[in-house]
Amino acid sequence: MDDRVTKKVVIDSGHGGEDPGTIANGITEKDLTLKISEYMHNQLNQLGIDNKLSRTNNETLELDVRPKRIQD
Repeated sequence: MDDRVTKKVVIDSGHGGEDPGTIANGITEKDLTLKISEYMHNQLNQLGIDNKLSRTNNETLELDVRPKRIQD
């Protein structure tokens, strides 16, 4: 077996909570990144690829919390 096989995919939506990211044309980046992350999460699950989301809702995550959230 190849030692380089991926053990887990981490999907970090970025922004969220108090950090909306860019807002333009009625689209808020934090909402769009979360929707894209959820889509990726579901697709990877269907393929049987272990993955984790750093956030699953509209919350502010400090940079030091993000890695702790997915480490288990």
